[in-house]
Amino acid sequence: DGVPDLAEIRADSNPIARDNVFFEKNAYQYETTPEVQSDGRICYDFSVSNLELVTPPNKAGLRQGFNLYKIYFGESPESGVATDYGVWKAACAWAQYAPPTVRDPAGPEIAILNADFRPLPQLSDPSTYQSRCVGTPP
Repeated sequence: DGVPDLAEIRADSNPIARDNVFFEKNAYQYETTPEVQSDGRICYDFSVSNLELVTPPNKAGLRQGFNLYKIYFGESPESGVATDYGVWKAACAWAQYAPPTVRDPAGPEIAILNADFRPLPQLSDPSTYQSRCVGTPP
């Protein structure tokens, strides 16, 4: 279908199906912007878009419509050693969507800053999502 297989896998689309319309409408989209630092290092700002909000039903004391997004980010290893996998961090964000009246945040964006990313063990227990995720938790 003309979309590279790696792009389809990253977008949660099927690389062996001719699904351009599905891909353009539903696929996750990534964008990176390089920024050269004064010391010569290159850092990247990135954005992920086209994440669908859903309306999960009420359950066990939780209010309707809460979505929890988790983003994992890996920094390239500096050592060049084959067993060095770099530094992995994660961040999470809450959004609530219960049409026609509830949408939190109201706009289409959730900003997750560098300071919101934590070592993976700090976001491995669901009890930490209330205090360590961006947005308003249930």
